[in-house]
Amino acid sequence: MPKSSPEIVLVTNGTMNTPQSAVVFECHMDSHPYWFPSPYFETISRRSCLRSQPEVPPPSTFLSNESQIALPMKTGGNSVQPGNFWWEKTVIYEIYPKSFCEHHEVASSSHVGCGNINGIRHKLSTLHSLGIETLWLCPVFASPYLDGGYDVSDYKSINPLFGTLEDMENLIAELHQKKMRLILDLVLNHTSTEHQWFKDSRLKRNGHDDWYIWKKGLPNRPPNNWVSVAGGPAWTFDKERGEWYMHTFATFQPDLNYRHPAVKEAIIEQVSFWIKKGVDGFRLDALKHIFKDAFLQDEPINPENPPNGQPFLYKHLNHLHTTNLPEVHEFLQTLRQHVGEEICLMGECWQDWDSVIPYFGQATQRECHLMLHFGLIGMNNISGQKLIQLVETSEKYKDVTPVWAIGSHDVDRAWSRFGPQKASLATLVLLTLRGVPIIYYGDEIGLKNYQPPTNSSSPALPDARYAFRTPMQFDTSPNSGFTKAPRPWIPLGPDWKTSNVESQTGRMDSTLELHRALIQLRNTHPCLHMGQCKILPTGKGGKTVAYSRIHGTDKITVIINSSASPTTVPLAPLLFPQSHSSASATTTEHVPQVHVLLSSRCVHPKPITLNSPSISLGPWEGIVLTADSADVSNDSAAPQTAVTTNNTKTKPIIHSNTAPPPTKSHSTTTASTTTTTSSKKATAKEDNVHGEPPSSEGVPKPSGFTIEEPHKRKHKKKT
Repeated sequence: MPKSSPEIVLVTNGTMNTPQSAVVFECHMDSHPYWFPSPYFETISRRSCLRSQPEVPPPSTFLSNESQIALPMKTGGNSVQPGNFWWEKTVIYEIYPKSFCEHHEVASSSHVGCGNINGIRHKLSTLHSLGIETLWLCPVFASPYLDGGYDVSDYKSINPLFGTLEDMENLIAELHQKKMRLILDLVLNHTSTEHQWFKDSRLKRNGHDDWYIWKKGLPNRPPNNWVSVAGGPAWTFDKERGEWYMHTFATFQPDLNYRHPAVKEAIIEQVSFWIKKGVDGFRLDALKHIFKDAFLQDEPINPENPPNGQPFLYKHLNHLHTTNLPEVHEFLQTLRQHVGEEICLMGECWQDWDSVIPYFGQATQRECHLMLHFGLIGMNNISGQKLIQLVETSEKYKDVTPVWAIGSHDVDRAWSRFGPQKASLATLVLLTLRGVPIIYYGDEIGLKNYQPPTNSSSPALPDARYAFRTPMQFDTSPNSGFTKAPRPWIPLGPDWKTSNVESQTGRMDSTLELHRALIQLRNTHPCLHMGQCKILPTGKGGKTVAYSRIHGTDKITVIINSSASPTTVPLAPLLFPQSHSSASATTTEHVPQVHVLLSSRCVHPKPITLNSPSISLGPWEGIVLTADSADVSNDSAAPQTAVTTNNTKTKPIIHSNTAPPPTKSHSTTTASTTTTTSSKKATAKEDNVHGEPPSSEGVPKPSGFTIEEPHKRKHKKKT
C-alpha cells in the first residue's frame, strides 16, 4: 500500500498546455503531483482508492497539430498481411559507431581514433557486398557519452564526436541509393542529466517541472525501496531542487515521467523529426521500464532470490511497479498508429518470450513490429535441447516476428563465449531460424573479447563492456584500416593482422564467407525469411537437431550436431517423413537426390549433389540442404522441396567459374577434419574489401561432413 494516502485532484481548462476541452488528473502524494492517464483509474479503483472519474481523451488529443500531420496515421487490423514489409525479411547489422570506422571527407582533418558517421558511409559498399540490408546504429545523438550514448542530451542533434546532422543526412541518402535502410536507437526511458529538459525540471522552469519523476523527502531517506539496475537506490537527492529524482539505471540517467502528457508528445515529436530525415525505423531501448507505479509503492521481495540481510540488488526485488505496466502498451499503440507499417518499431525487453509477446499488441491494437528474442544471445553453449525449446516456444506465436542475435554491445562476443566451431554453428542457426537476424559488427570475421594487459602505463578499460566493443578490423594496414590516427580509442584485438575482412575475403573456410553464403541463401530461398519452422525428429536424444523451413514449394532442411562427437543422420525420415520409415533409410531404394548447400565448417563453391540415404556431421557442425522430391517414386504425399528458384536450379552460394571439387573428396574426408588452405589475399579497394564474389583459386577441399554414397556401401552388411 502507498506510504501516504493519495489525494486525487481534477484539473481542467488547459492546465499544462493541454486543450481546454481536455481533462487531466493529478495524483498528489505529500503534495507532489505525479501525472497519470485515465485508464490507470481502472486499476486503482479496484484498489478502492477512488470513485469513477470522467474519461481522459486518448493520448493523441494532447499532440500538437504539427506532430499529428508530420507522422502518417495508419491503422492496424487484419489488413496487415505477414511477409509484405521490408522489416520482416531483412538482415540487420548492429554498429557501435565509436568502434566501426573513422573517415573524414577532408584529408587535412585530424583523426582522433574514434569511429564516426562518415566512416560508416565509407564502408557501405563493404557491407552491401556482404548482403547487409539494414543498419542499426547505437545512439549517435548529442550525449556526454558516459554510457555509450545511452545518456542523450539532445535527441535532434548529433554527437560532435560522430559528425554533424548533415553527415547523418548524407548517410541516409546513400543508404537509400543502395536500397539499404537505417534503424536508430531511441532511448525512451531516460535522458542525460545534461539534457535541457532535466536542467529546466530541476529549476522548475519552462513548464518542465514534472517531466521527470520527482519526490519530496528527507535527504537521507529515499522515497521507497526501488533499486537501480546498476545496484543501489533508484533515487538520487538533488540539492538544487531539494527533492529526489528516480533513475532506473545510472544516476546521470534520470527517468522521464510518461504520465505527463507533454512528455509523450515530446517523444513522438523526436520520432517525427527523424522520420522526416528519412530514418526507416527505431530500436526502442529499455521499453518495459518507461512507466512506473503512480503511487510509488515498494517492490515486493523476490522469494527466489532474497537479499538475506545484504544491500538490495536489482535481482532481489520483483519489479511489479516499475516494469511491464499496462500504460506502456497504451503508449506503444499510439506510437504505432503514428508511424504506420513502413516505419519499423523494434522493441527491446530482456525477459522470456512469453512475456515479450504482449508488446506486439493485438490485431486491432498493434504495438511493436519486431521484438528482440534473447534466447540465442543468452546461450554460453550450443545445447540441442535448448535450441528445440527456443524453436517450439517461438513457433507458438506464428503471427509475430522474433529478432535473433548471438552478439551485441552488451554481451560477450560470440566467438569468446562459444569458441570458433560452436560460434560458426550458432551463426548458421541465427541465419536459418524463422525471424530477423542481427549480426553484431565484427562477428562476421569472428572478433573476440579483448581486455588489454594492465600496468602502470596501460590502465584497465574504464568499462568492462569495452572488451566486446573493440575497433573493427578491416585489413593489415596500420590500425587495421579503422583509423589513421596514431592509435584507436581502445586497443585493437591482438589478431588484427591475421583476422580481418581483407584476409578472410575469398577463403571458403572463413567466418566472413560463411556469413556471406548464409545471407545469400536467405535471399535465394523465401522459406528462410517467410516460411514456418518445424522441428524434425532425429532419434538422437537432443544432441542432433533438425528443422525444416517451408514456404509454399520452397523447402530447406537444417541439421545440427550439438555435441563433441561425430554423428550420422539418416536423411529420408527428415526429408520425406510421410513416405519413408526409419527402416527404409538403410536401403538404397527411394534415395532422394540431396543438395548440400553449405556447412558451418566450410562454404563450398557450388552445392554438392549426391544420391545418399545418410550424412555424417563432425563435432559442432551444421549443414543446410535441399532434396529433389521428384526422385521419390509414387509419392504424391511427399512435400514439394524447393531445388528451383524462378524455374532455375538452386543458385550456388559462392559463384565460381570452375566445376565443384570432385565428389570423391566428400566420401573420403572424415567428419572431424577440415582443410584450411588459404586463398590469395584480396585486392579489393578499401571501400569494397569484401570484393566481388571470389574465384575458386585456392579454395580448400570441401570437408567437415561426409556423405555416404551408395557405391561405397555395396559391400556393407545389411542390418
